[in-house]
Amino acid sequence: MMMKIRRGLAAVLLGIAVPASAVVEARPAAGVRPAPALVASAPTFALRAAAVALPAPEPLLSAPPAEASLPPVQVRAAALSGALAEFARTDLQEASSVEVRDAGDILMLRALGADALGAASVPAAPSDSPAPPLALPQRVSRPAEHRIYLLSKPLHEKMHLGPLSIAFHLTWSISLEVAQALFIWKETGSLIAPATTFLLGLPWAPASIMGRTSVDLGLRYWRRKLAVLRELARTPGVERLRVLTTGDVEFLGPIARRKDNTGLIFVEASSELPREFGRFGTPIHIADVDTHHVRMTLVGAQQRAETDWTRSLSGMLEGWPIPQETAAAWREEHKRLRSAGAKTAHFRVEAVLVGPDGESRPLGAIIHGPAVKTLIGLGILDRVLSGLGRGRLSRRISISDTIIERPGDLVESGWQASLRRAWRRISGRLIVVKP
Repeated sequence: MMMKIRRGLAAVLLGIAVPASAVVEARPAAGVRPAPALVASAPTFALRAAAVALPAPEPLLSAPPAEASLPPVQVRAAALSGALAEFARTDLQEASSVEVRDAGDILMLRALGADALGAASVPAAPSDSPAPPLALPQRVSRPAEHRIYLLSKPLHEKMHLGPLSIAFHLTWSISLEVAQALFIWKETGSLIAPATTFLLGLPWAPASIMGRTSVDLGLRYWRRKLAVLRELARTPGVERLRVLTTGDVEFLGPIARRKDNTGLIFVEASSELPREFGRFGTPIHIADVDTHHVRMTLVGAQQRAETDWTRSLSGMLEGWPIPQETAAAWREEHKRLRSAGAKTAHFRVEAVLVGPDGESRPLGAIIHGPAVKTLIGLGILDRVLSGLGRGRLSRRISISDTIIERPGDLVESGWQASLRRAWRRISGRLIVVKP
């Protein structure tokens, strides 16, 4: 009786000392008969007594994989937390637009359920450790030699809103305010609350209409540009298309009524392009993007700033940010030109392509209007940060990047890969050429 009580107490004490997730396995040595106490008790009992009968070098405790004991929801949450931690390591001020875009793509792919090794499943990383690098979809290998071309005639597209579009945007804005006031009146039964809400919302109505009409013009241009990129993608040998777009916006009060878009098109091809490229003229072959430079100058009305910004063509295509010194100098020039009578719509950044032999080719305005203020750090957010004593954000020249996929290219399989390809096609960063 006393023996059973001792065994029970020992089992309880060992159950408290040994974690529940640990597995204790007792294996008798060859030719050694297990002790009666070891057979009669639980597997976690009498470790000290079992050490006499068991071989010492063999480990007794083995912990199962951590991910096996976690629910799938916690595993996915840990993976997303690690992906966010990895994305937070990206320096958004110093990194190029390509690096920022790749980091965003990796975060989006992880949100869609992709893992770090493609089809193979890997254990979820702890939330306090960075996620392993995710391999982006790769295409088939192509020749190492690539040719960079600049189309001599840029893309010109004029977008404008007709009377019906303007009436629709005005009606939509007024309908939202009226619907909100009616909902508040129905819930409260008082006219004071909806009237107050309507009056407080009136100052924000012009900004809402301006933003909505600007987005409308941007989407119209995006559709036109995507159609042009699909047309250029049908040319044999074209692998990549990058477009640097600027536009002069004309406003009718708070309504963005018209926008004149100009896009410089850079083509990356694995073979030589035709001498004539349709309505885009003769392609200009750029032998080395590192030896070609782009000299950019701030212009307000008819006056030019005294400070230039010179950047290699490769740096401009990769989207490196404008230096803080240049942005500060251009802010001073912007203030001087504004005092001389130049308006925001008159400001632009003009560029000149300079070859290694010193030959220059004007590229025209690459940034126009309010986008100039955002580039040099005079936007609303920059003013708020400056008022709070924080540094202004480093801006970069935005340039779209589109990859061409042709029949025979190696693509990923599976529903996750299909979602990723659909996301890139919707965003205009992937064009699939049909056979």
